[in-house]
Amino acid sequence: MYIGVDSCGDIVHVATGDSFENKSDWGIFFKDLKQEIEYPLVVLISDGNPDILAVCSNYYKYFIYQTCIYHFLKRIDRTFGYLTVIRNMSKKKQFSIEIEMRNKIHRLIHRESLNSFVCDYNNLVYVFFEKYYHSQYCYSMLETLKNNLGYITPHYFDDKIFKTSNMAETTIKQYERRLKSIEGFQSFLSLKNYINIFTMFLRFKKYTDCRKNNSYKNGKSRLQIAGVNTNNIDWFLYGQKNNY
Repeated sequence: MYIGVDSCGDIVHVATGDSFENKSDWGIFFKDLKQEIEYPLVVLISDGNPDILAVCSNYYKYFIYQTCIYHFLKRIDRTFGYLTVIRNMSKKKQFSIEIEMRNKIHRLIHRESLNSFVCDYNNLVYVFFEKYYHSQYCYSMLETLKNNLGYITPHYFDDKIFKTSNMAETTIKQYERRLKSIEGFQSFLSLKNYINIFTMFLRFKKYTDCRKNNSYKNGKSRLQIAGVNTNNIDWFLYGQKNNY
């Protein structure tokens, strides 16, 4: 499944593929988004999959791209198998320098302001050539950081840009929970039709348990938060009449 969620939480587009995530299906997704839906994309946030940015650039020429910092830090951790290393005392000693640099990068990415980010980044580069330069894994982490600076910092310049793709990830989990309870479909078309109807259900369903900064959403649907008047619309009939 290929899902696009906007800053309001509304589900802008959902596409289904018959294979693992691939560039071709992302092409279909963005082609529909641009040519069929005519969606005015301004900012794109993704998990860092280079195919997403590359394919989107074929259809949208001017947009800001932000890599989800959560996924970026997972990529840093995978550089030397951090999760495996910290579970083994001998490996923790063996990779002590790598762990130290990894922690510095994590603190760097979570800095609240651009000034503090730039300051910490400069210090990290300076320290690298004093302490970490002989480690292949540290070098890889620094190169990954350098190559993605333009993609992990846009949120510092506009507070409306989210740092993560959490809104989309949360929406994906709703699909996963529903699909896990279904043993299967008779055909690929049946799957697509079901997903279309379930998508319409989610778009019309009103929030009831939002907390803190999102509490204003309670009593409203995704579409209503996006500014759509849904009064007197039966979501099920609407979903049947309109090919989402």
